[in-house]
Amino acid sequence: MADNTASRVTREQILQEAVEAAAQAKKLAIEAERYAHSFDHHPKVARYAAAGATWAETARSWAAIAAALPATDDADGEVG
Repeated sequence: MADNTASRVTREQILQEAVEAAAQAKKLAIEAERYAHSFDHHPKVARYAAAGATWAETARSWAAIAAALPATDDADGEVG
């Protein structure tokens, strides 16, 4: 039987991934908005918006994974 120790992550690590993905989505949304105000940069708006939406979906996915995991009470905080 394979040792799955290396693949174990804590719920807090998963939530941190969600936070980082949400921050990236916010950054890209801000850039899309900034480019939307400049006619010369309109072609960039859709690309930045799409990338931001992808990061937002990633954040939602990480958050959903964290929500589905049981809370941990053990010393190392690992789940799985």
